[in-house]
Amino acid sequence: MSFINSDAAVPGLNRNQAYANKLLFPSGALIAQFDKVIKPCFEMKRVLGAQVNRLKATRDALLPRLISGKLSVDALNIRFPLGCWRRVST
Repeated sequence: MSFINSDAAVPGLNRNQAYANKLLFPSGALIAQFDKVIKPCFEMKRVLGAQVNRLKATRDALLPRLISGKLSVDALNIRFPLGCWRRVST
């Protein structure tokens, strides 16, 4: 890399070398295309983050009641996908 100063024990970059480097910037059309592709990803990230926060709040509210026995799950018909639970022999 031509901008690295090798005159010192720790290579560095001086101001003139930094200003002499050319930078490439994407066109407005490419930025718009990128934005169009990536915007749904950020929206999904926002929505999933909100769902995670609601699920954490629900877990934090229910877990103490489940552990204390104040909330019973005996009457619920809960079905788990096949292979979700494995019986552990003791």
